[in-house]
Amino acid sequence: MHIPVIVNKQGIVLEGHHRFRACKELRIPLQFHTKEFKDSLEEKGFVIEVNLTRRQLNGFQRVELGYSLEDIEQERAKRRMSFGGHIVGLANKKEDDDNNNELEQRGASIDASLERSEEKGKVSKIIAKKIGVSTATYERGKKIIEKGTEDQRNSLRRDTVGITSVYNQIRRHEQKEDLIREVQEAAASGSQHNKENASRVKMIHGDFQYIDTATIGDNSIDLIFTDPPYHKEWLPMYEPLGKLACRVLKQGGSLVMYAGNYALPQIFEYMKNSGLKYWWEMVVKHNGRSRLLQYHRVYVMWKPLLWFVKGNRLRTLDSIADLIESEPPAKALHKWEQSPVEAEHVISKLTIRDDIVFDPFMGTGTTGITALRQNRRFIGVEKEQRTFELAKGRIDLELSNVGSS
Repeated sequence: MHIPVIVNKQGIVLEGHHRFRACKELRIPLQFHTKEFKDSLEEKGFVIEVNLTRRQLNGFQRVELGYSLEDIEQERAKRRMSFGGHIVGLANKKEDDDNNNELEQRGASIDASLERSEEKGKVSKIIAKKIGVSTATYERGKKIIEKGTEDQRNSLRRDTVGITSVYNQIRRHEQKEDLIREVQEAAASGSQHNKENASRVKMIHGDFQYIDTATIGDNSIDLIFTDPPYHKEWLPMYEPLGKLACRVLKQGGSLVMYAGNYALPQIFEYMKNSGLKYWWEMVVKHNGRSRLLQYHRVYVMWKPLLWFVKGNRLRTLDSIADLIESEPPAKALHKWEQSPVEAEHVISKLTIRDDIVFDPFMGTGTTGITALRQNRRFIGVEKEQRTFELAKGRIDLELSNVGSS
C-alpha cells in the first residue's frame, strides 16, 4: 500500500479505516503517517473534513458533516474575536509604552494560536465553502437538522426530495404554529373588540347544505365569494351551492367562485337549474410556480373565477376588470389557501360599505379578513373543526386589531 494510513499520536486511525481493516485481514504491510495536532478541536475538524472528500455524499449528507463543524468553527470565531478585540484596544487605548508592549505581546500570542490558512467571516459561510454548497443551502439544511423530523432527514439522505422542499415544509409548519399560538394568546387574554365589531361577523361550524332560513335569511346577502373543492367527486355539490346562493342573495347580488378549468362543462351543467344567471368569467393569473396537470399535459398558468348573478341587473354600478394579477398564497395554514388579492379585487368592486359577504367554504378565513378590512360584514361556514378554529382565531385577532386601532 503506497498511501499511508493517518493516525494520531495515540495510534488511533483518523483516515484510511477501510484500508486498515483490509490490510489487517489480508496481512498486508501498511504504511502509517502520524499527524500531530495543536488540540482536540483541530483533530476533530481534520476527521470531519477528510470525510467530505467522499464523492458519493449528496447535498444533505454534506450538510450533516458540515453541521458537525459548527462547534469547531464557533470556537475558532471566538478566538478571532478575542484577537480582534486586542487589536481594537491597541488602536484606541492611550497608555504608556509598557502597557502597549504588553498588549502587543498578548496579541502576538493569540495570533500564533490561529491557523494561517484559517478563514474569517460568518460561520455558516465558512462551513458552506468547506462542504461545497451555497451558504443558503447550508443554512436551510441546518434548520432541517435542528427542526425537521427523522423521516424528512431520511428522505434527504436517500435523495428522494430536495433540501429547499423540506425547508419550505418546515417554514410553513412554523408559520402555522406561530399563528395558532398568536390566536390562542389573543383568545386567552379576552375579547379586545367591542360588541359593534363582533356583530359584524357570524361564523358557523357546519355544512353549507344544512343552512336554513333561521341561520341565514332569504335575500340577505350581497356577495358570495368562495373557493369550493376541485375534486371530481365534489362536483355534484355545485347544485346545492347554486340553490343556496339563489335563496340567500339579494336581487342583483353575485356569486363569484373559483373553479377548475377541467370541470367547467360539468359545473355549468350543475348550475343551470340554480336560478342564477351566468354573468362572466374572470381570469386569475398565477405569478408563482405553475402546476403541471399530468393527465391533460397542461402547465396551469391561470384559473377562472365564475361569476353568477341573481336577476338581470347588478346591485352595484361600479365596473370591474376581468384579469387579476394574483400573488403566491402562503398556504401555511391550509393546502387550499388562496391569495387575498382576488378577494380584495372582487369585494371592493361588487359591494359597498356595510354589505354582507358570505363564504360557504370559509377555510382559514381569508375572505372574512378581507371583507372586514374593507368595512364589510361577513358570514362564514366551515365544516372541518380544526380549520374552523383557525379561521375563528384569525378573524377574532383581526377584530381585536380593529378595536385597538
